[in-house]
Amino acid sequence: MDSQILMIIVVVGLACSSIAGLMAYVITFNEYSHHFAERRDAVKQSLEAAGVTFLFFVALTAAIGFFITYWI
Repeated sequence: MDSQILMIIVVVGLACSSIAGLMAYVITFNEYSHHFAERRDAVKQSLEAAGVTFLFFVALTAAIGFFITYWI
């Protein structure tokens, strides 16, 4: 039972984390493209923001998954 719940949390968490990272990239690139002269700098900063956002939501999902499987 616990492994099924954990697997559902992992799948949903990775999907949502990927979407959050993609959205962070698009939003950051849109804003930074107005401020940087070269497109390359905006892409670099946007990828960094997307990576940090993705890792944050993966860590948050892991913590939630741990607590849910621990309490059930």
